[in-house]
Amino acid sequence: MEENAGHAAGDREIARRRYPFYFRFIDKGLEFICGALLVEIVILLFANVIARYVFAVSLHWADEVVRYSFTWLSFLSGALVMRFGGHMAMDMFTDAFPVKMARALRITVELAVIIFLVILVIYSWQMAQITAGQKSSTLRISMFWVYLAAPVGSAFMLYYSLRRLGGFLRGSPTMQLDEREAIQ
Repeated sequence: MEENAGHAAGDREIARRRYPFYFRFIDKGLEFICGALLVEIVILLFANVIARYVFAVSLHWADEVVRYSFTWLSFLSGALVMRFGGHMAMDMFTDAFPVKMARALRITVELAVIIFLVILVIYSWQMAQITAGQKSSTLRISMFWVYLAAPVGSAFMLYYSLRRLGGFLRGSPTMQLDEREAIQ
C-alpha cells in the first residue's frame, strides 16, 4: 500500500515538472471554479427545496442563480473534459488504421475541432454582446454575464485542444494532457 502511495506521488511530481506553472495554475483554477459552482448549485437547490416544502416559500432568485450557474458549469466542465480527451470519440475507427495513418487522422480531427471552437468563440461572443441590454427576470443582471459562459467555456476548450495538439505533435502517444492524472 505504501509503495503505491509513493508511486502515485512520484507520478504527480513528474506531471508537475512536465507542465509549466501557468498551465497548472489554469488547470487548478478551472477545477476549483467548477467545484465551487457545483457546491453552490447543490446548496441552493437544497435550500430552495427546504424553503418550498417546509416553509411554503419559494426562493425565486435561487432558481435563476442555479440555472445560470449550471450554464457556466456546463461550458467550463466541458473544457475540463477536453483536457483529458474525454469527449466522445470514434477510437475504434482510428485504431483500425496503421499507426502513422491513425496519428494523421487524429491530428486532422483535432484541427477540425480547433476550427469549430474558433468559430464558436467568435459567434458566441457576438451573441453575448447582443444580449448585453437584456436583464434577467428576477436578479435583473445583464444577460451578457449569462451568455458569456459560451465564449469563455469555448475559449478554454480551444486552449486545451491546442495544448493537446501541441503535445501530440511533440510526440505524446495520446491526445490526453494529464494521462497519469486521468488514470488515477
